[in-house]
Amino acid sequence: MAFLVEKLQSSGPIENLHVMHADCSDVDQFVEMLRPHYSGGIVVGDIGPVVGTHAGRGTIGIAFQVRA
Repeated sequence: MAFLVEKLQSSGPIENLHVMHADCSDVDQFVEMLRPHYSGGIVVGDIGPVVGTHAGRGTIGIAFQVRA
């Protein structure tokens, strides 16, 4: 999770941020790790069954858009 926070930090000003996970028990803790780096609302959603089957339970990822 620290790698994802570092990636977000080094990307510049963020416009949109989403967290996707596959039944990850640490998702709330991860969202709190991201809050100091993004002041907007963080959308949290589930990874679908196709990706989840291959990635596995507990997978977590981020998608974000850098402000132009």
